Amino acid sequence: VIESINKCDVDIRRDLFSTVL
Repeated sequence: VIESINKCDVDIRRDLFSTVL
């Protein structure tokens, strides 16, 4: 479960980072 949440968090951060740039 933790790995799944971590992956989801990474995807969200990458998406936000992409949007900011």
